[in-house]
Amino acid sequence: MSVFVFLGGLFMSLFLLFRTLATGESPVKQDPRSLVASLVLRGGTCLGTAVALFFIGTTFLGTPVSGLALGLLGWFLPHWIEEVIASRRQAKLRALARDFITSAAGLYSGNQTTIEVVRLAAERFGPPFGREFEDMVAQNKFNRGASFKQMFEAMGEKYGLDELRAVGHIIAASEIAGGPQAAARGLKRLGEALRQRDKQLSDRKKGLFEPLVAGVVALLGILAGLVLDVTIARPYFDGAGRWILTASTVLMVGMAFAVMRLSSAKDLLQTAPRGKSPASQPEKPDAPAGRRLTAGIRTSIVRGE
Repeated sequence: MSVFVFLGGLFMSLFLLFRTLATGESPVKQDPRSLVASLVLRGGTCLGTAVALFFIGTTFLGTPVSGLALGLLGWFLPHWIEEVIASRRQAKLRALARDFITSAAGLYSGNQTTIEVVRLAAERFGPPFGREFEDMVAQNKFNRGASFKQMFEAMGEKYGLDELRAVGHIIAASEIAGGPQAAARGLKRLGEALRQRDKQLSDRKKGLFEPLVAGVVALLGILAGLVLDVTIARPYFDGAGRWILTASTVLMVGMAFAVMRLSSAKDLLQTAPRGKSPASQPEKPDAPAGRRLTAGIRTSIVRGE
């Protein structure tokens, strides 16, 4: 019994460690129920993939080192797939948020009130934002204690969009002083920051396109070579030749990590931690210009400048 308890604790510790290294966020801060669900679903998937690739590597490549290298790749592989799917979804949500901010700035310039802006947005936008704006209109009508600042912050946290939290601060500051025109100016500055961020993302994609293609081609070439080595050319890699396959496997895994690292744009898309106001998050001097401009907008709006 103690052996199973030890193995369970070891698995949980390794899962938390590798997930923190992969995502940059500690899951310990999550709600206990969501942490358990993440441990069971994601941890089980990662562990199953890692074990499967470990046995494949050990069996077909002939050394435990090859199995460990492929097992490490299998541990991170489900997270990478999930990350790619989530990044595409987030790109669509960011585009919707940018369109709302641009249209809201125009409506505020025409001296529309916040409730009128949100009501028009509910009519123009489809799901999921359309439903959120409809809920905001309903909450404003039936719950006078609900502020648009709180509702936009909750929406930004729900979808992981820092720009929506900034919209809440802009609206709150304009209600204190300046009215619709102040909101229009703040949203225009925020829209400028978002366009600058999108330009940085586009420039990065263009600049990294050729290295990424080269990395993917090299990765596929090594993988094809390994498949040929363990099938057609297997007799040439018996005995000490197995360690050549091991070196190729380690090289392929390292290339996979390099390609995924190269394709990441997390530094341009980081948001404030949950439960904290985005305006209260200090920006580093070497942060990208789009993020520094967005932080400056949030800070000045909250201070009423």
